[in-house]
Amino acid sequence: MKKGVACLLLAFFSNFSYSQTCIDSRSQDSTTLIKIYLDLASKGTIDHWNFSNRLELIDPLRIQLSSDGCHIQFLNLADTDIHFDQDRIPNDFSRFSELADLNLSQCNITGTIPKSLYQLNKLKNLNLSYNQLTGNLDADLKNLSQLEVLSLSENKLEGELIPELFTLKNLKEISLRHNLLKGILPESIGDLTNLEILRLGQNQFSGSLPASITKLSNLTQLSIQENLFEGKVPEGLNQLSLLNVIYLNDNLFDEIPSFSNVYYNYLNISNNHLTFEDVIKVKDNKINATGKLIYSPQLDIVLGLRKELNPGESHLMEIPFDKTILGNKHLWFLNDVIVVSKERSRYIQSFNKKVHGGIYTVEIRNDEVPNLSLHVLSDTLTCAPQIANYHLIMCENEHIDLFGVRFDKNHPKDKLVLSDYSVGGCDSIIYVDIQFNATSTSHFYVTTCEGTPYEWNNQLYFNSGVFKQVFNNAIACDSTVYMHLDIRNMQDNAIVNSGSSHELGSIELNVTNGSPPYTYKWNYKNLTTPKIDQLSSGTYVVTVTDDNHCQKIFSYYLNVSSVGNEADHNTFKIAPNPVSSQGQLTIELPKTFNEIGLQVELISTASHVVPCQWIFDNNEHTLSTSLNCKPGIYFLNIKSVQQQLNIIRKVVVID
Repeated sequence: MKKGVACLLLAFFSNFSYSQTCIDSRSQDSTTLIKIYLDLASKGTIDHWNFSNRLELIDPLRIQLSSDGCHIQFLNLADTDIHFDQDRIPNDFSRFSELADLNLSQCNITGTIPKSLYQLNKLKNLNLSYNQLTGNLDADLKNLSQLEVLSLSENKLEGELIPELFTLKNLKEISLRHNLLKGILPESIGDLTNLEILRLGQNQFSGSLPASITKLSNLTQLSIQENLFEGKVPEGLNQLSLLNVIYLNDNLFDEIPSFSNVYYNYLNISNNHLTFEDVIKVKDNKINATGKLIYSPQLDIVLGLRKELNPGESHLMEIPFDKTILGNKHLWFLNDVIVVSKERSRYIQSFNKKVHGGIYTVEIRNDEVPNLSLHVLSDTLTCAPQIANYHLIMCENEHIDLFGVRFDKNHPKDKLVLSDYSVGGCDSIIYVDIQFNATSTSHFYVTTCEGTPYEWNNQLYFNSGVFKQVFNNAIACDSTVYMHLDIRNMQDNAIVNSGSSHELGSIELNVTNGSPPYTYKWNYKNLTTPKIDQLSSGTYVVTVTDDNHCQKIFSYYLNVSSVGNEADHNTFKIAPNPVSSQGQLTIELPKTFNEIGLQVELISTASHVVPCQWIFDNNEHTLSTSLNCKPGIYFLNIKSVQQQLNIIRKVVVID
C-alpha cells in the first residue's frame, strides 16, 4: 500500500512548483485523504475519485484547497452513500490541520463524536446531521473556538446542554433538533450575540425560556417546537426585529408576546395552553398580515376544582379568563353530555333539587379565530355520600359478586359508588373489605423399606411417589397435604474376585439406593466389614442394614481354583503383562503340552468372560489373541480336563 500511495502523491506534485513547506502540507493532507478513501467500507458515489489527478481536481465540488493551494480547507462527503469502517468517524480527519468546513451529514455514522474532531481548531463549519450519533456533548467542544455553524440534528444525542457550548462566541447557527437532549436552556444562551439561527426542536427540553434569549439581536430563526417548555414566552422577543421564522408549537406556554415589532414570515404557536386573548393579540398585528400564523389547536386548559355539595346545594362555575374578548361562545358539558348552550355565557349553575355530580367542561369558540376551540376542565362536583361498610371472611379459593363487581383474593377491597341507591341526589358509597383466609399447604417426607407398605389416613401406599390429600382446617378452608414417599430397594454392585491357584478370593460390597450408613453381617466368621478376603470356594451370605433399619440379604458363590502344581503355573508364560487394551496377549505353552482339549478364558473382576479368539501357533507352541477391552484387572483361566490342569493367572490391562 505504501508504494501505491507514493505513486499517487507523485501525481499531485508533478509539473508544479511549491515551497517545501507547502509540499509537506499537501503531502500530509493528500496522504490522509487517500487513507480515508481506501479505508472506506463502501465508497458510494465517490468511487469515481481519480487520485492520478491533481489534488484540487479530484472532486472540486467536495474538495477545496486554501488560496495558496497548500491545504484542504473544505471537505464535503454529505449524502454520498459512503460507509466508514465499523460505521464510525476515523481519527484521521484530525490530520487536516487547516480544515475550515467539514460536512459528514447522511453518512450512516454511529457511536459517539470522536474527540479527534475537537482538534480541528480552524474549523468554522461542522455538519454531522442525519446520522446515528449517540452519547453526550463533550466539553472538548470548547476547542473549536472559530466555529460558526454547528449542525448535529437528526441524531440520538443525549444529556443536557454543556456550558462549553456557550463559550463559542463566533457561533451563528446551532442546529440540535430531533435528538434526545433534555434539561433547561441556560441564561448563558444570551452570550452568543452573533447567533442567527437556533434550532432545538423535537427534544425534551423543559422549564421556562430564559430572559437572556432577548439579547440575541441577530436572531432570524427560533425553532424550539415539540419540547416541554412552559410558562411565559419573554416579552423581549418582540424587540428582535430580524426574527422572521418562529416555531413555538407543541410546548406548554400559557402566555406569549404580541410580536407587534417582528416582521415574521412564519409563526407557529399551536398546541400550547394559549387562550383567544393570546391568539387575537397576535392575529390582529396588521404589520405581519402577510406572515403565516398557525395557532390551532391548543391543549386543554385545566382549571378544575373538586367540590363536595350536600343535597339541595348549588354551585356557580365561571371561566376566569377572556372576560374582555367579544364573540366568545360557550358550550357546557357534564360527563361529556351537553347540559346547556348559551352564547357568551361564562358560567353555569347546578340545579337546586338534585346535585348533578360529575366533571364539568366547557368548549369555547370565537368567530374571530376560525378553526380554534378551547377546551377547559372547569369543576368536578360530588355530594356528601351515604357511606356503608361491608366486611366478610372467606377462603382464598372463593369469590363473591357484589353489585356486579367480582371480589377475590386478588381484589379483596374496593369502593363501590351506587347511583341507583342514592338519597337526595347523592351517591351511596359502600366500602367493601373482605378477609380471604389462606388455604394451607404442607409437605412431609417418608422413607420406608421395600416390601413394607406405608399407611396414611387409612390408605396403603406400595410405591414411591408424591401423594396428595385434602383436609378441612380450623377456619373451614381447605388444607392440602403432600406426602413424599420413598420406598428404598437396596442394590449391590459387588466386586467379586474368584481368586487363583496363588491367591484366595475376595468380595467387596458397594451398596446403593438405601439410607447410609450401612451395617454388614456375614455368615463367614461373623465379619462386619464391607470387604472380606482370603476366601476359598463356597457360598457367602451377608445381611445389610441401612440407617432406616431396612434389611436386605445378598449371597455370592466363589469357585477358587486350586488344581495344578507350581511347575505347571511357572511353565505357562504370559506376555506381555501388563498388556495394552488393544494389544496382543500371548501364552507360551510347554513343549510337551498337548493342546487338545485346552480351554482358555479371560474373565473380568465382575466375573464376565471377555470374548477372545485364540490362535494356536504349532511352530512356536503358543496361543495368542488380539484384545479389545477396557483397562483393568483380569484373570486368565487355563483348563485342560485331559491333563488335569486348571490354572488362573492375573493379567493387567492398561491404556
